[in-house]
Amino acid sequence: MIDELLPDTVVAVDIHGDDETGHAPLYPEEQAVVARAVDTRRREFAAVRHCARRA
Repeated sequence: MIDELLPDTVVAVDIHGDDETGHAPLYPEEQAVVARAVDTRRREFAAVRHCARRA
């Protein structure tokens, strides 16, 4: 849906649910950002980073 709003030169990646990224690996610098976060927030952060890498 978001890709319909953006120009063709922009890459957008989205996911639905945790299936694809439930435990997506994070770089050490990223792990440090969410080290003290609750598990739900860590999974959410990992999902966003996963989408960013795919884009």
